[in-house]
Amino acid sequence: MVSVKNRYYVRLQNHCKMGIGLFLLRSPLIFFGILFFGTVSAFVSAEPEVEENSAKAIVQKYPERTERLFQQINLEFDGLESVKRSRLEGDSATALRALLLYMREKSVPEQLKPDLPPPRGDILGLADDATQDMFTIQSRTYSQPKNVDGTIDWEDKGPNKDKEWAWMLNRHPHFEFLVTAFQSTRNPRYLETISRHLIDWIPRHPPPDHLTFSSSWRALEAARRMIDSWLAVYTYERSEDALSDEALFLLLSAVPEHADYLRNHYSFWGGNHKMTEKMAIAVCALAWPEFSESRDWLEGAMEVISEELFRQTYSDGSYKELANHYQKVVAQNYLRILKMLDGNSLVEVNPLFRERVEALWTYFAYVSRPSGFGPLNSDSSREDNFTYLVDANLYFERLDWQYILNHGASGAKPEHPPTRYFPYAGHAIMRDGWGNNAHWAFFDIGPHGSAHQHWDRLHLSISIGEQDLLVDSGRYIYKPGPIREYFRYGLGHNVVRVDETDSRRPPNKVSEPMETLSQIEPDFDAFAATVRFNLGNPKSEQIRQQRLVVYVRGNGWLIVDELVGYGAHLYDTMWNFHPDCLVTRVDEGLAIELTNGQETTLTLLNQKQKGSWDLARGQLDPEIRGWYSWAYNERRASTSARYRYPESQPHINVWWVAPAASGSKARQIGDLRSLKDLDIELVDDSGSKQSIQWDENEKKIILNR
Repeated sequence: MVSVKNRYYVRLQNHCKMGIGLFLLRSPLIFFGILFFGTVSAFVSAEPEVEENSAKAIVQKYPERTERLFQQINLEFDGLESVKRSRLEGDSATALRALLLYMREKSVPEQLKPDLPPPRGDILGLADDATQDMFTIQSRTYSQPKNVDGTIDWEDKGPNKDKEWAWMLNRHPHFEFLVTAFQSTRNPRYLETISRHLIDWIPRHPPPDHLTFSSSWRALEAARRMIDSWLAVYTYERSEDALSDEALFLLLSAVPEHADYLRNHYSFWGGNHKMTEKMAIAVCALAWPEFSESRDWLEGAMEVISEELFRQTYSDGSYKELANHYQKVVAQNYLRILKMLDGNSLVEVNPLFRERVEALWTYFAYVSRPSGFGPLNSDSSREDNFTYLVDANLYFERLDWQYILNHGASGAKPEHPPTRYFPYAGHAIMRDGWGNNAHWAFFDIGPHGSAHQHWDRLHLSISIGEQDLLVDSGRYIYKPGPIREYFRYGLGHNVVRVDETDSRRPPNKVSEPMETLSQIEPDFDAFAATVRFNLGNPKSEQIRQQRLVVYVRGNGWLIVDELVGYGAHLYDTMWNFHPDCLVTRVDEGLAIELTNGQETTLTLLNQKQKGSWDLARGQLDPEIRGWYSWAYNERRASTSARYRYPESQPHINVWWVAPAASGSKARQIGDLRSLKDLDIELVDDSGSKQSIQWDENEKKIILNR
């Protein structure tokens, strides 16, 4: 939309400056007549304007950039006739004026517009801060320092001297807040800030001729500012006077710089970076087809984007980094690509491409907790999967996703039982239903992940309804150091450690699912996998652990850790709880009180070792323990429970986790020396009994009622 009212007052103000205002003030009738007809004229003629003097000034200030822009524009493109004519006449200023006017007036397909943040008070506050060059990134607010010439120091690493700050800043995420604020208030200062920042940034940051990890031109940052921030500025605000001609010119001239840089200097090793970078090239082509290279940009980008989709994702729908946050990033990117290509005749979308993108979202839907949040696995934040799934379901129209999103209020109920196993990811999602009070567990028995990995194989997270119980500690920061190591390694996960050492990591990626037990029955689930500990060269230093998790639907979880090794070793079983859980020691284990008043117990059923418990909360010394991070740069004190004991022989531990509301109590029948001896009796409040046994011949669990 063109800001007609603001433009009219600016024109009137300019007339007053020329001395006409004095005449108008002395002639009220003439004044109101001119005001009436001027207002009508302004509302009838609402086209954007590009001042002749503005175009001349731009050509004089940026002669080489202007010439390069004209060489990159396809002057045969429909609508650029006046640009071509002036260009042939050698009148660069008039040609630029016509080009900028065309770029302000052209229509842009709605599907190209990125989603904007909502106009909440906090978002408007972030926009106000940005007008003062104060930015909030990853929960930290900082006034960006200035260079001696008054320009912004875009390379400064922020309040924590973290390179992540500088990378994020150079994506210009604050542009999205400023666009939202302008859309909400129509206050021109928000777009004037964008103009000032573009004029400050672009001339001082030419693209390098090589791959770099600099703050401004790491390939991922170049891609993100194009597909998110700059695209938002152009698609929403291109016709607004407050977005200056100089800023618009610089943005347009930087489009081929970004497309060519990302075409030649992308993240060749792959990962979500490469996918995003190639997507940015496609965005440049679709948003600005007037560039001569746009067709080549699009075809080349889509070829790689399609290859990477199948190369970097598994057929079960999981993205190979195996982190919920990056699953979201990749799924969102590919959904945007599908939307952008809808109705575009230049590229035909292969049905297999669409199916794989849908599979990414199916995985995303089915791993979600009853609260809607995804698992906090590897380098992830506690993100609301449902928020993103709503948008995906508007596109794919899946009735089972609708059922999951609405806790069964509408849609089509997924097939029973509700537990799902993604064999390539090795992610087992155990649950007893789809309501917001359902049980949920995430058991990781798969590969390490292609990037952003944590040492978390055999980790188990549990939620009781919308209350998280056993948790992954999160990611907190990427800056190397002891605190980063805590969140990545075993102390921050619910795993077994031997001699304060984590298990050997599994392969990063697999071509076939890893060997595991996967058993999904109407009344129970059973999953198991094995890890090894390499503690030295002698065989006595090689230890194997198998963890078996049995979920008795609606009752609780049985966790069986069988450890085979010889020689004296110190064994630790780690249990990390959500910060809101009140954890206390009881005779046979731990009692946990949830914020909603529910109580849960974690019981060691065969407590034969002379083990000891220690609970830590928010501890930094002598070792870092008891911390939970739900978002980057954010952490809270939480309870970390460690059960420690010495042992020199093969042995087995059996744990029972159950909410008190289930009424189920468990006990081992007979001697338990190995998994084949497993015989657990469950008794509920009514006296009803059932047993969990291991069938050594069939290598599976049997549940007898």
